Amino acid sequence: MKVLMLGWEFPPYKSGGLGTACYGLTKGLAQEGADVTFIMPHAPDEVKADFVTIIGTKGKRIRLRGVKSPLTPYQTANGYKATLRSMEIFKKPGMKQVYGRDLYEEVQRFTYATRKIAEEEPHDVIHAHDWMTYHAGMEARNVSGKPFVAHIHATEFDRTGGNPNQYISHIEYTGLKAADCIIANSEYTKQNIIKHYKIDPEKIKVVYFGIDPDVPYYNLNFRSALNKQDKIVLFLGRVTLQKGPDYFIEAAANVLRYKKNVRFIVAGSGDMLPRVNNKAAELGIADRVTFTGFLDGEEVHKAFQMADVYVMPSVS
Repeated sequence: MKVLMLGWEFPPYKSGGLGTACYGLTKGLAQEGADVTFIMPHAPDEVKADFVTIIGTKGKRIRLRGVKSPLTPYQTANGYKATLRSMEIFKKPGMKQVYGRDLYEEVQRFTYATRKIAEEEPHDVIHAHDWMTYHAGMEARNVSGKPFVAHIHATEFDRTGGNPNQYISHIEYTGLKAADCIIANSEYTKQNIIKHYKIDPEKIKVVYFGIDPDVPYYNLNFRSALNKQDKIVLFLGRVTLQKGPDYFIEAAANVLRYKKNVRFIVAGSGDMLPRVNNKAAELGIADRVTFTGFLDGEEVHKAFQMADVYVMPSVS
């Protein structure tokens, strides 16, 4: 089977869990004999080749096709404008501006670029991840007539704490409504789709995240920098509203009232990082909270193996 997959990110070009999920999914599909072509937006200088070939465990190919675009995962309308402004500042004289004027126009531009790739790449099924690629998936189906699978990792209601951007939620709705099949990452997400978008439950399939047994065990040398008597409690994820990092800090303060030999680690980056950092200081626990910034690859595995407890206080 030939799969045309559309996503926001793919390792090593990733900033959150979606890229890791896409990597694991494509690896698993390749092991089952599928031929996967992965299309993703990327900044102009981020990828040096038009596509990258990854060899799977059975020699099957996962082909990575890039569409030149400044779209990034978890991007907001204001974030896109800031990216565009910085690109304008460093643009060489005489260079034409080819990107959309706002996030939504750029999503449409990505859609048109995907249509061209869909015309060139033979495929049996179209698999699109989250709202930014749904229109592109629908357009690819218009070209080929092949089934369109919409994979949803979080709804706009989850990402915004119940205050959705109406434009994004409309794209999400039209994509889910148009899809021949929907894959949700949890029963909770499935129920949210039914609740907010009134989608037929029969076409929603729940596929949970798996554990890769091939991930190696790492010797945790960098724990030696911490007090060996301390218990380690880890938050690892995007430091943003959906993941509830402020609740993690509040819980840390409560724990430290009763147990002093606990070290809290906040691993990740995001728009709430300054606020969470300040909150730790305000609660008088800054000396017991360590902020590592964004971790990737081996660092993530080391952090998990170092921790005594992992906490994800996600609000969704």
